[in-house]
Amino acid sequence: MRGRGRSGIIIRVHVAKHTSMGRLPTGMMTPCLHWLFLLLIASDKSEAAPQATPEGEFTKIERIFTEAKSIRAKIKMPRGTKESLFNLLIKSGNKVVFEHVMSIPDGPLSPEKKLAFDLFKPTDGGPMKGLTISDGNRMRTFLGGHDLGGGSVPLGDYFKLVTYALARGEIAWAPSAYIARYDWPELDFQNTLAVSDLKTGPDEGNAKTLSYRLKRLKYPKDPGPETFANVKVFYDPKTFHPLKRVYTQEGREGSTTETFEELVLDEDIPDEKFAIPNKEQPPPPTQEQSVFSALKSIGEAQEDFRDNDRDNNKVKDYWVGDVSGLYRLLLEGQEIREIPVELAKADGSPLDSPALSPSKGKPVAAHGYYFIAIKMFEKDGKAQAYDSGSHRNSSSYGIEAVPAEYPQSGRISYIMNESRVIFRRDAGGKRTECFPEHPEENGWKRVP
Repeated sequence: MRGRGRSGIIIRVHVAKHTSMGRLPTGMMTPCLHWLFLLLIASDKSEAAPQATPEGEFTKIERIFTEAKSIRAKIKMPRGTKESLFNLLIKSGNKVVFEHVMSIPDGPLSPEKKLAFDLFKPTDGGPMKGLTISDGNRMRTFLGGHDLGGGSVPLGDYFKLVTYALARGEIAWAPSAYIARYDWPELDFQNTLAVSDLKTGPDEGNAKTLSYRLKRLKYPKDPGPETFANVKVFYDPKTFHPLKRVYTQEGREGSTTETFEELVLDEDIPDEKFAIPNKEQPPPPTQEQSVFSALKSIGEAQEDFRDNDRDNNKVKDYWVGDVSGLYRLLLEGQEIREIPVELAKADGSPLDSPALSPSKGKPVAAHGYYFIAIKMFEKDGKAQAYDSGSHRNSSSYGIEAVPAEYPQSGRISYIMNESRVIFRRDAGGKRTECFPEHPEENGWKRVP
């Protein structure tokens, strides 16, 4: 008998019909052929391609980054009607160039971002750029052209973090969050940016999809629980290059999409691309500029509090109880957080009230200064109270910035009211009891 198996091999089967003892019963042939048929099936199954798993697919995506000798990537991330751009160069030997071209997003900014954009305005008048460069031996970070330092960050861990953030997600957050602190423990990438709940999704056009849960980077000493994002990655099934990723942070509405505009692996990137600029960099903001920006941030918070009725009392008024109330005031059990937490902690005279979250510990100076709500103001030659008992005032407020330790942490005091004009003078470190009706007649100099 002659046949062709499913594997394409020609099989010859010779079945003897006679023996020295005579003819075999015809039924004896059936078990023999059945056994051969089962053998062919088993052989065919052993040659079949293994079924792809989501874990296997994800590992292939991750390895194109972790095993590459060099990476060049360009990633776009929309922010409302605008977009941010990330340009990356990575090369073995802990060499990294990470550039973030930032756009000011639509809508209101958080107090911290307002302060950062104001402090680090680009020196060339262009868009805000964050730039971190590691040449393999040292690292520097620049924001808006200002040198922020950063030489003590472990280069090996930063290199791995950028690589894994490209592979798994968090490229917009994790590298920047990492360089903002200097005492991280050694990163373990079984736990750092850990991936779980991998699932295969439906194909979309020529792209395959995977979804998973991503553990976001968290500084170990920060309070609060771990946070997670649900991620959907679209990738090329031939190269396993990611095409885009969509994030939805658990507990928050809306999603964020990052699109890979460019991804090139294993090209020969010259070391000169990772050279740290040695030209003179613009100096960081002076202490006085930092205090001005802090006062400006408080003034903007006061206007927002009044114009948008942030305390929901149906009255347009300012908060005059203290400074930290612009952060600690509770609305439906949640802090309103109108100012950066650093300024809330720098309130030299925080109010104790059940309407506010508790003030924790002693005041912590910001830029060497305490920021305090002035209690009185002068009108028609008479002193009047800002706060009549409700901790609010419909028309005015007064704020001062006073050195935390005069003269070691500063010599100049600053005052500002609802006009948002700042005045300065050396007051010997004494607090201002009453905002003068005519500051310049009382020794205060107007800041241009």
